[in-house]
Amino acid sequence: MMVPRRRVLTALLLASGLLFLVALPSVAIDTVRLQLGTLEGEGWSATAVTVQLNWLDEQHAGLVLQAQSVALPEALGEVSAVTLSCVRARYTATEVNCAKGTLKAQSSELGQQTIQTAFRYQFDTGQIDIELLGVRVFDGTLAIKATLSGTHWQTTVRGKGLSMPDVTHQLAAAGIAVPVVEGNGRLDVTASMTGVASQLSKANIEMQLLAESLSDAEGSLAGENLDISLHATVKTIATGMQVALELSGRQGALYIDPIFVEMPSQPVQLSARFDWLSTQQQMVLQSFSYRHPGSVQLEGSGHFDLAADAPIRELNLAIRQAEFP
Repeated sequence: MMVPRRRVLTALLLASGLLFLVALPSVAIDTVRLQLGTLEGEGWSATAVTVQLNWLDEQHAGLVLQAQSVALPEALGEVSAVTLSCVRARYTATEVNCAKGTLKAQSSELGQQTIQTAFRYQFDTGQIDIELLGVRVFDGTLAIKATLSGTHWQTTVRGKGLSMPDVTHQLAAAGIAVPVVEGNGRLDVTASMTGVASQLSKANIEMQLLAESLSDAEGSLAGENLDISLHATVKTIATGMQVALELSGRQGALYIDPIFVEMPSQPVQLSARFDWLSTQQQMVLQSFSYRHPGSVQLEGSGHFDLAADAPIRELNLAIRQAEFP
């Protein structure tokens, strides 16, 4: 049976009222258990959902939420045997707030997980604030902080020590066109994103790659002793996305067929601003700048049709500085 959001809210408000009744001397209720059945939203659903509240005192209760399975958007897979517990949640007529909880689940993509969590749920607005720490993924860890209010959401994700080969394998498996690499590269990532329903609105991404060696099977990409950082901002527009990025290479050597770059003592810097027109498979390069200290400085713009046999529709390139041995 599918349970509408309004019905779930009514049930939770009823539980709130019941818990307040236990403060009355004439009533003694130690446990409230709700069977919510199946819940669903845009892009997700949960089956066999139950909530149990164990009364501790006038403002606190132990909380256990369980679900048999949770189906997520396709790239995130499915989660089963979900148990969210909080030994001492603060409970009022308007919200549940847990400063220290535990989430246990079996993920089809990430395996068995035991995650530290904190959360807050407001009954009247339906807003959820949640924080997850110690999510094991790509041989590293993630920390996630998110707010969901109606169909609007915002989240900050911090990844530490993520395996570059594992990340590229997963992205390629999800149908994203990235080169699959092998080696020992590690990524640190911070991404702040906002969106509505399943659509991304804005993103701000900071990334650092450290690698002793990296390469792909075709030999078209290779790197050694790399220390590269990237800052990117992404904004969704009607025709696709607007992207601005800045890249700084502090050390190492990088080969991307047919270009070889060896980082000098001063950082190599690249910046670009472009529009990605997704339905047309076109990229409009508003501006491009490349600075290799002691070698060359380039600026340019262009228009590329990636669906065409000859993708370059327009290319403007200016050499601002060039030094040769």
